[in-house]
Formats: sequence, C-alpha cells, structure tokens
Amino acid sequence: MKPAELAAELARGKLRPAYLLAGAEPLLRDDALEAIEAAVLDAGPRDFNLDRLEIGRCEPGRLEEALGTLPVMAARRLVVLREGDGRGGKVDGGWATLLEQRLGQAEDGDATSVLVVVAEKVDKRNRWVKAFAAPAALVECDPPKGGRELATFIAEEARRQGVELEPEAAGLLGERVGPQLLLLRHEIEKAELLAGPGSRVTRAHVEQTVAAVAVVPGDVVL
Repeated sequence: MKPAELAAELARGKLRPAYLLAGAEPLLRDDALEAIEAAVLDAGPRDFNLDRLEIGRCEPGRLEEALGTLPVMAARRLVVLREGDGRGGKVDGGWATLLEQRLGQAEDGDATSVLVVVAEKVDKRNRWVKAFAAPAALVECDPPKGGRELATFIAEEARRQGVELEPEAAGLLGERVGPQLLLLRHEIEKAELLAGPGSRVTRAHVEQTVAAVAVVPGDVVL
C-alpha cells in the first residue's frame, strides 16, 4: 500500500487493526502516522488512549500490556511501536514472535487497539513483516523513484496545501529540488507566498524562490 492509498482508506472511514509504516522517507512515515493517529483518536482523550513505545527502551511485555488496555471514553486507542537506534532496537527475537502472534489473531473492524509499527528498513521475507497482510497493512514509505513518482508527489502535495501549480512550475520544482520531500513541501509553501494566497504558482515564481539543490547521481555532496 502507498501513502496515498492509506489516505484514501482513512478518508472513507476504514481503519485496519495494524499498520507497518516502513521505508527510508521520514516525511512519508510521519505523515502516515499523523493521519492514522487523527483517524483513530479523533476527538477522544489522547492521554489515556495513546501509547508510544520504542524497541530498546522497553520489553515485549509492555507492548502486550498496551494492546490489552481498553480505551477510555473512545472507541479505540492507538499503540505506536518504533524501532530504536543502534543494537537492540530492531524487531527481532521476542518482538518478532509477539507481532506474528498478535497479527495472526487480528480481525478486521473489531479491534479496540490499533497497532502501528514504524521502521526505516524491513526485509519483506521476514515472517513478522509478512504478518502485516490483510486485514493489517504494510505502508511503503520510500522516496520517489524516477520523475513520474516525483511528479505525483509534487501534485499531491500542492493539492494538500491548496496550491494551484502550473505544469511548468511543478516540473521546475522537481528539477531543482529532486526527491527531497520535506524541502519540496517548504518550497511549494514559499512559492505560494510569493504568488499570493489563492493565486496560481507559475514557473516565474519558482525561479525566484527555489535554488537548485537536487543531487545528480555522481555528484559529491560536501
């Protein structure tokens, strides 16, 4: 599943019992988590219905406890498990076993706790990763590969911000910034400020606001 597909599901009111947000692009992981958090917690009290855990800082039993806790004045609660930095911070051993068991029992639509696992890199051959099959979901949060995927992100980001981009402006953004998604987000905001609220962003606006920072394969970044 791509982040755009996740957003479409959540907009329709569909929630899955568990999600694995995996990929090298932190902006996509963070955006996906934010969208799931908003959908699960809605207007309910977050202090009681949100647990944030990190592998390497707690034991698997803490995850079991969090998933078994009932929501307070809400239909569901959210449990977020992140991989930690360094040794001992990855999903393996007892963590992997627990996730396989938990996801093997998951059923669509009846979970009182929604689990989200966040990881930068996963091996899709691992059993715990395969366990995020339907009704759970693996959300692929990798940076765009190639011009077409980059153009799709720029179009979706402009739409999210409510910015009307001329095709030539979008193309120049892609050329000058490349697949640096957080920077692209900021540059679209800057170009829209220059154009004026509600005005169409043209190539001229992008030329004035966006410096060429895209890294060409083979370049040395100092």
